[in-house]
Amino acid sequence: MLDIKFVRNNPDVVKQNIKNKFQDEKLPLVDEVIELDQKNRDIKGEVEALRAEKNKISKQIGACMAQGKKEEAEAKKAEVAAGAKRLEELENYDAFREQTEKKLKISTDHLCRLCTDLSEIRKKASVELVKRIRSGLLDLNFLDVEFDMEFETLDHFTPDGWDEVQFLISTNPGQPMRPLKDVASGGELSRIMLAIKTVLADSDEIPTLIFDEIDTGISGRTAQKVSEKLSYIAGSHQVICITHLPQIAAMADIHFEILKSASEGSTATTIERLGREKSIRELARLLGGAQITEAVLKNAHEMKDLADQTKKPWMER
Repeated sequence: MLDIKFVRNNPDVVKQNIKNKFQDEKLPLVDEVIELDQKNRDIKGEVEALRAEKNKISKQIGACMAQGKKEEAEAKKAEVAAGAKRLEELENYDAFREQTEKKLKISTDHLCRLCTDLSEIRKKASVELVKRIRSGLLDLNFLDVEFDMEFETLDHFTPDGWDEVQFLISTNPGQPMRPLKDVASGGELSRIMLAIKTVLADSDEIPTLIFDEIDTGISGRTAQKVSEKLSYIAGSHQVICITHLPQIAAMADIHFEILKSASEGSTATTIERLGREKSIRELARLLGGAQITEAVLKNAHEMKDLADQTKKPWMER
């Protein structure tokens, strides 16, 4: 027969005896026995403390009633009720545990049904979402792109259900689709995120989006498409974009010029907010290089005016 008091008072002796007979794998059992014994004593101590507190407050209630302090007596009764509930839970622990487990099972089953329904809604909506994102990628010169969403069921619940979702993409023909994070380069990733954010522009709650290297490897019509999508998103988000392409820069509402200079062995970076005329001159520099002619300036003016006309409907939506 196990003498719990002996285990409690002589844990090292008991562990050595078990080690001699059963080797190390049985040693954790001693710690479990000691832990359970401690929890049992804690519960008994709490029961005794609650009973004593209940008797004490009951006497105080009687004294308050005798002195006509009804409000104070009612407050004391509320304390007794709370303590009595906890006391009942401890004194009828097995029944309380069984009842709690039943409630847990009911709640878990209900949560499973909700997660299943939510997962089906997501999978149904993903068909149209994937179609629209792929269309957006084609606009951005991903001509042979394949795009899809993969759903995995987690072994636990989260505030968003039990789905773990990731985007899959293949940007070159013949290549299998792989997770987006493992495939795209910096510039590609920026344009892919631009396509996704364009589709989600009216429902995405992220306030600020930053696009860097989004102009890598593109020009002409693709650059124009990128600028239009950036402007569309800017109708509902703050968009910050670092670019060297005039098609993209022309679509901005506010321009900042960032310059790096070296002097006396040190390097300094300055940033200046440009007015409209300085912005147009900077567009001309991007268009024509170091030598800015009147023809280049005229082209920059036309580009800026056209950009203002293009984005006007989106800014009014």
